[in-house]
Amino acid sequence: MASLREHVHPSDVVAAIKTICGPEANLTDYEVLKGTDSVQGFMSCILRVRATCTVGNDPKIKTAQFIVKRMPILEAQRTAAKDMRLFNQEIAFYTKCLPIMQKRCLDLKVATFFFAHSANTIVMEDLSLNGFAAMAKNIEELKQQILNLSQTRMILRELAKFHASSVGTDWLKIVPEMFEQDVVYEANGGLWWKQMIKVSTLNSVIPILEHIYRSDLPKIQKYIDWIGDFEGNVYPLLIAANKKNPKYLNALCHGDCWVNNLMMKFHPVTGEPLELRFIDLQIVRYAPVYSDLLYVMYLSLKSEFRAKHEEALIRTYVEQFNAACNVTPDPIEFDHFMDGYNESRLPAILLAVSMQPIAHVSCIAPAEGGELTEENIKNLLGSDERNAQEKKATSVRVFQKVQSFNQEMKLLCDQMIFEMDKWVFN
Repeated sequence: MASLREHVHPSDVVAAIKTICGPEANLTDYEVLKGTDSVQGFMSCILRVRATCTVGNDPKIKTAQFIVKRMPILEAQRTAAKDMRLFNQEIAFYTKCLPIMQKRCLDLKVATFFFAHSANTIVMEDLSLNGFAAMAKNIEELKQQILNLSQTRMILRELAKFHASSVGTDWLKIVPEMFEQDVVYEANGGLWWKQMIKVSTLNSVIPILEHIYRSDLPKIQKYIDWIGDFEGNVYPLLIAANKKNPKYLNALCHGDCWVNNLMMKFHPVTGEPLELRFIDLQIVRYAPVYSDLLYVMYLSLKSEFRAKHEEALIRTYVEQFNAACNVTPDPIEFDHFMDGYNESRLPAILLAVSMQPIAHVSCIAPAEGGELTEENIKNLLGSDERNAQEKKATSVRVFQKVQSFNQEMKLLCDQMIFEMDKWVFN
């Protein structure tokens, strides 16, 4: 990115300083920096702006700092973001949904939205000014277990409040353009997301599964055949899990609630989490609360940690949801809620088992200190289907070589087979 300043329009800077410092603010100068020096946005360009200004007749120089989130620079990113209507969805959330939710719960932990210049640019608060930091320093860290128990509990408590604030509102009636068609799974036929997960499933998950059970392949052939028919079996299941379902408790869901889409503030001495903010509400959807909850549990937590703490964490969510809903009798009874959670588990496992190889095998991280490239994005989206046999062999080699990846994939594959026996082959 040769010149960051050219990606921020002066009129947006002027509007931002007037929002932050008051209508009499007059811009003197501004600089544009990377939004983060580490984890980069895959579906948006995040920039940090520091502007200096005077206010009215006061000659004293003031500083205003804020985030400009704009359409990505790279063509592959920009095409994907447009096809999935991600900017439209986030702007609609802040302008149409959040005001309704805040009537029920004023203190929702989302980054503050200032304004949107268009469907291509969003101006927001810079959370780093108040001590918030990203949970991962770089993309490589996302391969590991990052969250501890107290951090995960905080996430689930705030997620429960987020969900509870939206219950009782007919979102499909109020904003049908946002939720009738899921922006990731259905917009433009789900082209990008479907391709990404499909390529990972066919070129990584199945070869690894065959390697694990190489001494007894007939034992797992039915599972391989089922997930091999990705568009006939796997993808419809993923779509259904993320659409309104009258059988379950439906709410407004973050849609992409994992460790890379939240920021936390920590106690300077103990290191305990004090506050969090959800960011990147580009995939917000109206769906069963399990859609978000299982996404956190399977995309942000590793199998051993999840198995050890899962029930206690779900109890934390249920208790906070009931308190935030402020309805008597409590709208959620734990055992009944767990029944639905378990019924919804298979799609989350199928997603998790396909995402693990993307992080470990697909070369999505830029070079050290470098910027994302078109090749990184194409690797992320699985848009290059060449050399399938080579990719399958690479997946197995990485599986054999990287112990943490090996262990996680084995556990996820075991869980996948167990759940498929219950819900597919029962």
